[in-house]
Formats: sequence, structure tokens, C-alpha cells
Amino acid sequence: MKKRTASILKWVGIVVVVLGFAYGAMDFASRRALKREYDALRAEGRPMELREIVPPAIPNDDNAALVYNAAVQMLQAEPPVKLDGYATPSGRVIGNLFEQLGDVVSTVLGSPTNTVAAEHAARLLDHPRVVEFLATIERGSERAGYRQELDYTQGAGLLLPHLSDNRAVSRTLSALARRQAAAGKTDAAWRTVRTGIRFADSLRDEPILISQLVRVSQLAIAVNALQAVAEVAPPSVDDCAKLEMLLASIESRETLVRTFDAERLLLGEWGFRQPASVLPGLVGDVDGYSKYLLTLRFVLPLLGRRDHAAYLHVIHGYTRNAAESYAPEDVGIGDQMLKEVPRYCILTQMLLPALSASKAKFTSMIAQARVTRAGLAAIRFKHEHGAFPSDLQALKLANADDPFTSKPLIYRTTDRGFTIYSVDVNLVDDGGTKGKDSKSGDEVWRYEERNPAEQTAGGDGKPAPQP
Repeated sequence: MKKRTASILKWVGIVVVVLGFAYGAMDFASRRALKREYDALRAEGRPMELREIVPPAIPNDDNAALVYNAAVQMLQAEPPVKLDGYATPSGRVIGNLFEQLGDVVSTVLGSPTNTVAAEHAARLLDHPRVVEFLATIERGSERAGYRQELDYTQGAGLLLPHLSDNRAVSRTLSALARRQAAAGKTDAAWRTVRTGIRFADSLRDEPILISQLVRVSQLAIAVNALQAVAEVAPPSVDDCAKLEMLLASIESRETLVRTFDAERLLLGEWGFRQPASVLPGLVGDVDGYSKYLLTLRFVLPLLGRRDHAAYLHVIHGYTRNAAESYAPEDVGIGDQMLKEVPRYCILTQMLLPALSASKAKFTSMIAQARVTRAGLAAIRFKHEHGAFPSDLQALKLANADDPFTSKPLIYRTTDRGFTIYSVDVNLVDDGGTKGKDSKSGDEVWRYEERNPAEQTAGGDGKPAPQP
């Protein structure tokens, strides 16, 4: 009996020693893998601390965010206006004038033929407080900088209440510019269009992924307003030059690169610093297998280090890729990168899929800016030479290629205008046809010059409906 017990103890001891050596080897390998990823980031000069990506403080007199916030708060302090026949699509209660204005202009932009919404928008845009609000936004857009006071140490808990406000303001500026153009207030309309672009681009230096995606959507609103106003009130040579300059300034890829660095430091590093015991609660609803792996990290820290190393490797790949021109293989870059990540790297699997579409959306923004800038240059060419250019080479534009193909934008003249477009994210020439969603069709501007009698109308000489 004693011999059997001794034999069992001996083999147990051997197993424990072997497992100990194995665990030690895996632990050493996990530490080495994590160090290797950190060393690779440092070797490329990527920021390694939060303070390196937080926007620097700027003087209050230069900070447009303070002006915008004050303008929004002013309208939020005002009660909504009583409008006959007005009801929110969802039936929700509108608490203040700012909410009501945002709701009404969203309706009229989404349904231009909705005459009731157009009447409501016209009344609100003429409201003294709204007029004051919009004038304040315009003054703020002239300031040199923009910085919201955000607590970047909060990681996934970082609050960004200004983003929904910014979208509402962009829609309001779009509605105002269209109304001014329809009323024949051409100079005011083009001034509002410029304000809309500057306002949308104010988020440029906010190094947060969702902030940059909101910036992309705001710039799309502003550029769509520009194209709509041009149909009714063609821009002058001076208007074209000013707008071309604004559009040329928005397409630096460094903004997207910096956003991936910030995503790593703000969300990734924050997430991996959290105690293993609280991770299941932080990531929300997960399946049983994932919850088990998250809990197991408490017992086996080496799993966390392996996961951390995998995260750093993948997001470093995203960062390098963001600095490069768009390529066909970028369509599946997220799936390709995550395919190489072991399933037990659960945080990496959860944190990174949201990044996959970022480069495509950012490139679409660049494409829209280039299409519009080239179109403005063609209109300016017509002012100066009496006819639209036969090709884009005549415009001598810098950085005017399609960012999706690195080939020239596609351009065709018509009897009274032009069609100019990028193939956009599907990389297919759809003949200048807009898609039904963000993954289909081309990024196109079809411009048709109207007769003088039509330039404040819908094409039949009658006054255009005013939002």
C-alpha cells in the first residue's frame, strides 16, 4: 500500500513539475510576445501614452467648441414652438427648441416634398432665437481651433454628448443653405455652405473613432448641401475658389492613422488594464464560451497577455494600412486579420471588428470631397472660358485622382453641365449611378446648369418650395 501511494505521489509530482515547466514556458512566451508587439510600435514611433494623443489645450478665444456649446445650450433653454400639424415620427415628446429644430430639419431633408415639414422648417429658421443661434454658429466657425473638454481616462465610459448635437447643427445648416438659395439669397447661401463645411470639419483633431465617423457623416451633409445649392444658385468664381480650398484641406490620411493610435490607447489599453474579474460585466452580453474565457483570465494571466499581444498586432496592422492608399484587398482586411487571431483571444475578437469599415468610410469622404472639388473647378473653368472643360486635365488640379483606384476621376460633359464620379467602395464603375446604400453605386455629382429663369426654381420657372 505504501509503495503504491509513493508511486502515485511520484507521478503526481512529475506531472506537477511538467505542468509547472509548461506553464512557465507559456508564461515566458506570452510576456515575450507582448514585449515584441510593444517594441514594434515603439520602433515605428507610434504614441505609447495617452497624453500623446490627447489634443492640446487651446486659448478660449480660439476655441470654437465653447461657442458651439453655448449656442446649443441657448436653444435647449427655449421651449418648443407650437406648430399646427406637427408631430414627431416616433411620437416622442420634444422638450426644447433645439430638439424640435433638429427633428423638423431631419424630416424636411429626408422628405423634400413634405410641404407641412417645409412650412415648419421655414417658421423655425425664421424664429429670432434660431436666427441668433445660426449667426453664433457662423461666428464660431471662424475660430482657429476646436476642443471639447473630455475625460480621456474613462476608456469605454468616455461620454461624447456633443456628437449628436453636431449632427443636428449640420442638418440645420444644410436646410438653411437650401432655403436661402431657393429664396434667391445667393451670397447668404454660399456663406452658409462654407460654414457647414467648416463646422463639420471641426472634429478633425478629436482622436476618437466615433468622432471621426460623425465627421464623415457631417461632411457628407455639408457637401450634399453644396451640390443642391449649386443646382439652384451657381457659385461664382470666388465661391468656387473658397470652397475648393476648404475641401482640399479635409482629406489628410494622418487623421485616420491618429484615430487608430487613439483607439489602441483609449479603448484597447484601457480594456486590457481592467481586472479579469470585471471583464464579463464590461463587455456586455457574451455567449457562455466567451464568458468562460474571460473568467479564466483571472486564473491564467498568460491568456490575457496573449490576447493583448494579438490585439496590438492587429491594430498595428490597421494603423499601417490606414496610411496607405485604398486597395481591393482592403474590402476584407478585417476578416483576414482576425482569421489569424486564436479564438481564446476574446477581447481582441470583440474590440476590433468595428474598425474594419473605417478606412472605406474615410476614403469615401475623400472621394466625395475630390468629386465636388473637381466639379467646382469645372464650374469655375466655365466662368473663365465660357465652356466646361473637355477633360479634367485642363483643370490642373492636385490630388484629384479617385482615392479608390488612384486613377483619374471619371468625367463626362453634357449639354449644360457635367457628370463626375468616383467608383467608390465597391470598386465597380456603375456608370455614375448612386447606390442604394454605402456599399453600392458610385460617388457622383451630376451638375446641370439652368436657364436664368430657372435658377431659383425647380426647373419650371416657378419658385422652389422653401424648407
